[in-house]
Amino acid sequence: MPRRPPAPAPTPPRRSRWLASAQPRTLIALLLLGAAHLSGGPRQAAAQGTVLLQGLADAELWATDSGSILLTRNHGRPGALGRLHLWGAAELGSRVVVYAAGTGEAGPARGEEGAEWYTDMAGVRVMQSSALVLDVGKMSHPVGAFASRRLSMRNPLIGVPDGYPVRYPLGVQLSGARGRVDYRAAVVSLPVTHDAYSPEPTETARPALGGGFTPTTGVRVGASATWGPYLRRDLPAALLAGRSWRAYTQQVGAVDVQVSRGYLELRGELGASRYEVPGNSSGRTIITKGLTYFADARYTLTPRFFVAGRLERNDYPYIQPASDTTWMANATNMYNGELGAGFRLDARTLLKASVRADRWYVPAAMRDVLPNGTAFALQVSRTFDVFDAALWGSR
Repeated sequence: MPRRPPAPAPTPPRRSRWLASAQPRTLIALLLLGAAHLSGGPRQAAAQGTVLLQGLADAELWATDSGSILLTRNHGRPGALGRLHLWGAAELGSRVVVYAAGTGEAGPARGEEGAEWYTDMAGVRVMQSSALVLDVGKMSHPVGAFASRRLSMRNPLIGVPDGYPVRYPLGVQLSGARGRVDYRAAVVSLPVTHDAYSPEPTETARPALGGGFTPTTGVRVGASATWGPYLRRDLPAALLAGRSWRAYTQQVGAVDVQVSRGYLELRGELGASRYEVPGNSSGRTIITKGLTYFADARYTLTPRFFVAGRLERNDYPYIQPASDTTWMANATNMYNGELGAGFRLDARTLLKASVRADRWYVPAAMRDVLPNGTAFALQVSRTFDVFDAALWGSR
């Protein structure tokens, strides 16, 4: 959740990519092969219900300013983006499920050249009951509540909160729900950080906890937290003031609220963090704190048409080495808002449009590198089921 840095060319949210090897592609290929083997064909798989293989395709058009560090796409020129989400699962007995999910992106509006594949999740789930579920593998981070809404069919808008990046660490998680209470407790390999806001972290075990309470239908209040090292192992000793990289820790806590009443759905989240940053010439540890929050709303006007809005504030520190011996740890206060509308063309196809703007409250000397910006986007999304008979020409 750290602050976007005063530097050019932002990078997209990191999804713990395994691009240096064939593992992601091999994993997905094995899942597809296993699904076909277990099912004996698409219609049999659908009937048995033992194999799931589904996806979501997004096509987007963007028109943005050229200077905004948050909103600019394709250097300010109109550009397109294509995205494919694919997820699958296979039952191994009555209590064990193997699952995987990945995302592919291409197009000039991505922010990076070429096309890329991300392995988001891959693991094994053991379900003793609804109150006792064990996950082992690559998973969404237990801290925060936006990860489950990042897909376009669940996100009421096109953009995502800047202060809540989606991370996919390796981990072991125990979760469940009983009555009005749900919980999750995990040991994961990554902190809650954002690319380029702080040094890319070295993977190490760290705890993460979360839970929620549903007092009545349509209302849920949740909280989550994590703590532990957040720096990189190979930082020069001069930047660590003679201490281990593990000695400098991050603590993050978040609360989230969801309220649904009739045609109105409200969601919000607030996160606070505390970072220990290596001291500069004094050698004394610097304590840097941050705060971020957002609230969004969706109102359904007709069964097919809805309007939505989101407002976010992000006042998190930018923590990076300023030289071979000193650190920069500055907070940058930014607000951004988005207004949009969506129309459901059919049960599987959703069309959305939105306009977004950011406002940076920074010293005058930084306004040239952190200008305000706007963005307009169109998005069409369609879900599909690989085992749908219609895709295979069956009736």
